[in-house]
Amino acid sequence: MQKKQLKLLVRKLVSEAVSTESRPVSSSRIDEALNKVIEDESLYVKISRRPSRIILIELIRKNVDNESAVSFIELSQGTDSPCLGAWMIKMAFSREKGYSWGRLLYHIAMEKLGKIMPDRDFVSDDAKKIWDEFFNGQEVSRWQLDDIVNTLTPEEDDNCQLAFPGNPLEDYEDEWYNKKDLNKKKTRTKFLQSPLSGAYGKESQDIIKKLKENNKLVDESGF
Repeated sequence: MQKKQLKLLVRKLVSEAVSTESRPVSSSRIDEALNKVIEDESLYVKISRRPSRIILIELIRKNVDNESAVSFIELSQGTDSPCLGAWMIKMAFSREKGYSWGRLLYHIAMEKLGKIMPDRDFVSDDAKKIWDEFFNGQEVSRWQLDDIVNTLTPEEDDNCQLAFPGNPLEDYEDEWYNKKDLNKKKTRTKFLQSPLSGAYGKESQDIIKKLKENNKLVDESGF
């Protein structure tokens, strides 16, 4: 198979494997977590900006004499590739289990910043479950990311480093057109169907709107 034919095949696989249309399903866990924040007088969400284009989104619990984060996510745009402008979740933590706090903060990040994507170095099992849910239908849109040499599309803006956990093509670039490798098509299909190979976003800002209406959001990000 010639290189041009191979690229056309891969682009066809992109369009078949992944759609950028929103795939709505039940968001009961997100609604439950949001309602818990609104009803609990001790909880609120804080968005702040750190050096080197770092955004911190925290769910904070106010105690009698102090405040502490019960959950947070840290996002960065400090990559060498455009990645469709997606913010990478570098760190996530939840101290209180059972409330889907992490899922709620991921949604807030999409509403505030636009597209988000997984860390390229490490994704925990808990975080992987959230990306799986997004991929399979959690009221978000998905955009397929390309590699840094325009293998999937000719555009530059979707180029992104592909070194992420479980990536079947992590070491592929030098042998991308190896005609003797009969598993390449299968491997590429697996890559295109990986929840970690895309960026995710949503159009609505319903969560942020509801937090603001109930005085549950402190936004110090400057965005």
